[in-house]
Amino acid sequence: MKGSISMQHTDLKEKQVSTALFQFIFPISWKASSSQQLVDYLQTHDFVLFQLNDTKNETAYYGRNNVSHSELESFFLPITNTILFPKATQPKGLHRYSKNLNLHASMNVLTTQIPFQIHSVDVFICPYELGFITIRAEINHLPFSQVLDFANYFRFLDSTPTVKQPTEISFNEKTYSTVGDFVFSTLVPPLQKFLCKETVSLLTPNKMYVHSFVSYQDEEVRVPMIFDELSFSIFSNNKQIENDQLISQYYGPYYYSVIINLFHQLVFLKIAKTYSEINIDAATNEFERLNYMINSFTSNYYFNIFPAQTKGQELFKQLRNSFQIEHLYTNTKETLFSLFKYEENIITKRDSLLLLVLTLYTVVCGIFSMNLFTHDLKGTIHWDHFKSYNLFEYFAVFIVFSGIITVFYLGLQSLFQGLQKWKSRQRWVRENVLINKKDKLY
Repeated sequence: MKGSISMQHTDLKEKQVSTALFQFIFPISWKASSSQQLVDYLQTHDFVLFQLNDTKNETAYYGRNNVSHSELESFFLPITNTILFPKATQPKGLHRYSKNLNLHASMNVLTTQIPFQIHSVDVFICPYELGFITIRAEINHLPFSQVLDFANYFRFLDSTPTVKQPTEISFNEKTYSTVGDFVFSTLVPPLQKFLCKETVSLLTPNKMYVHSFVSYQDEEVRVPMIFDELSFSIFSNNKQIENDQLISQYYGPYYYSVIINLFHQLVFLKIAKTYSEINIDAATNEFERLNYMINSFTSNYYFNIFPAQTKGQELFKQLRNSFQIEHLYTNTKETLFSLFKYEENIITKRDSLLLLVLTLYTVVCGIFSMNLFTHDLKGTIHWDHFKSYNLFEYFAVFIVFSGIITVFYLGLQSLFQGLQKWKSRQRWVRENVLINKKDKLY
């Protein structure tokens, strides 16, 4: 099936799976005007801000499994810690809110019923009005083909022409015709009112990224980790000690590696989309905002330094390749260069025009206009003299006073534009810059 996860390409379809873990990740865009309301909603609906020093949550969201917070922190030292695990008092970064659910449901595909468990759900609130919803699911003791069906069908939020099999979710004596109905009616209600629909179009529409861990009962099974642009699958045999270690990494460092690379991909795609929608003739402020967005992102959130551990470096490289991060980064640099050249040309043309206008006024006023009637401006002004002016003298009066008004207007306009830019920059700093002098870190 087109769009199915990479597990289907192995020769293990009819093997018996003892445990299959899934993290379905869906990118979202939240409305900038509702950021605080979104946080308030999550907190009032039992979502807890993920903090590394809160060790009691090491076992809270992963079913029978656990994640070592100390191992998670050390994996991403030194540069990504501030980004991935921000303090509660730090306004920027990838803020993760998690909620334990522990609910049981089933998926009906034609005549097949696949029982599954939802352990928990995460909502990430990220910079640039972006974020993610992650759904943690588990199924046990099923043939590989049914595991594959569950992953391939659950990843679609809505019915699409590529999903030809009718799919339903049964939970708590209710039936949901789509996965999206189940997610937004049961797992994160009513989160949709805070979200924008535009972000979905940046990636594959209505399709979630699948991060999976599959353990077989056959101890001879040896399959590498498998990557593609829409999934990251880990396979293991049924050795308990090995599984416990892999699952801890799967829910911890591997999961966050996927999240940060998805975030990079999403920002790059948003930059490209924003650039393509700008009206080049009437959007100087939008050009400046996009320019600032690119610079703040590349300086605060994007980096070429991989985790210190060798294993982490290899994982990051493979994920970056599967998400085509380097290609997107190159496109963004080209966009930045285009913005710089365009803004430079606009400023040059504007300054040239302003200089031309002021030069013409200066020449005309100095050589022609002022010499015709300045004697009437000495001492007490006799307004009756103006009635006797000829056409050239009236023209001189117009030139002088219009020049004064023009200079006064240009001065006020520059002051107003400077104030507007200062306010915009302050807003962009608050929204995008990772740490500024007003942020308090404890």
